[in-house]
Amino acid sequence: MKTAFVFGYYGYGNVGDELLCKATLKLLEEAGFHKIYLAVPKERVNDYTSKLVKPVDRFSPFAVIKAITKSSVVVCGGGGIFQDETSFRSLLYYSSIVFLSILLRKPVILLGNSFGPLKRKSSRFLVKSFLASRKVYVFARDPVSYRYARMVGKNVYQGTDLAVLAFDFDPDFQSSSNWICFCVKKPMDLSHLVNVIEEKVGKENVVITAFSEEDEEVSLQIASKHNLKYVEDPIKAVLSSRLVVSQRMHASLLAAYYGIPFISLNNSKANRFMKKYLPKYEGYLKEDEVEVALAVVKLLDKKIDVAKQMMNDAKDMAERFKKLLKVLCK
Repeated sequence: MKTAFVFGYYGYGNVGDELLCKATLKLLEEAGFHKIYLAVPKERVNDYTSKLVKPVDRFSPFAVIKAITKSSVVVCGGGGIFQDETSFRSLLYYSSIVFLSILLRKPVILLGNSFGPLKRKSSRFLVKSFLASRKVYVFARDPVSYRYARMVGKNVYQGTDLAVLAFDFDPDFQSSSNWICFCVKKPMDLSHLVNVIEEKVGKENVVITAFSEEDEEVSLQIASKHNLKYVEDPIKAVLSSRLVVSQRMHASLLAAYYGIPFISLNNSKANRFMKKYLPKYEGYLKEDEVEVALAVVKLLDKKIDVAKQMMNDAKDMAERFKKLLKVLCK
């Protein structure tokens, strides 16, 4: 019986990471796995329990070690978790799972992950150490991560973002509103921007949403301060917009896939990935209000056509992943 241990930033209400989780579980099921141990917070275990999935408390060393021991393969289901920009402790946690799996002689597949930013010397040492293991197989999410992993890794392949495989929304979607949508995770002064956008589409069409539960508080604060509409469903907010301005990678990715222009703010991970498909795009910006305002005017209703290339890359990675599983789980 084929079994797998899957880990990532799951169970925290982040839309992007939940799409990654959904895609990972789907691929393993298609590959004929009978049981998947999924690392999630203890309080969310019941939310993920199914005939196929057996959630384990991600913070219980005993539960994690037991699940890895019982598994044929360990899979990290995508995302930008191997970085120390947001948290060095998180990097230590995810790296420890990789090292533990290697110690237990389990193959580890990093499926659609990116690497960096890694600001600490110790962080770079950690990541390079596990990438150098012959037990670790990497499908790098973006070209920069691919080149980085190739410097030390033995089994490194070009990949893409797993979330694309979970985009099962209406393929014939057409923007159903005149919205310009903001997806923020940090405080941001929108005073000048709102004035500029109001002239283009009217203030009633400036909306804000949260792509993660941890973004809700700051999003509601900004909505209240500028008297903007808050949209509770982030997928609906993005897919119903004419333009998306986002600090979150997967909001930009979702918009681009469905042909909606986007502005990616202060997000190196998003920019590295999106430049693979839109290298000359003018929406990769810092949070300079004037630059963003000019970009809003320039990019509003710009045509984007990347869905076919993104899906082809995702399907290609999925097939190579399944072939690798057959070899590793004989």
